[in-house]
Amino acid sequence: MGARIFFFAIALCLIAAGVWAYHHDEKLRATAVQINAGDPNDLVLELLGDPSSEGQCGAFTAVPRDCSEEYVYRYWFSVFRPQYEVGVVRPFGKGARWTARAVAISAA
Repeated sequence: MGARIFFFAIALCLIAAGVWAYHHDEKLRATAVQINAGDPNDLVLELLGDPSSEGQCGAFTAVPRDCSEEYVYRYWFSVFRPQYEVGVVRPFGKGARWTARAVAISAA
């Protein structure tokens, strides 16, 4: 009886993780197209949320000129062919501005 409960709990967790990943990816697809070049960095982070990873420019894509940060948003539901939204932020006046967006597919 304990083994059944354990495996049922594991199956329920896997289903919940799949539903969460699908919901996350649909929300990312819907909001990523609303971002335009020149949007303030704060607005981008408000719409898209926290990135899966962020770091120095060139960590995931070719380094554009005057790049200050690179944000990577992962599509969690794409397990076998990972996909990412990659955003590049450049300094602009007093604040940083979103300058580019690309969908990258991992070649792994």
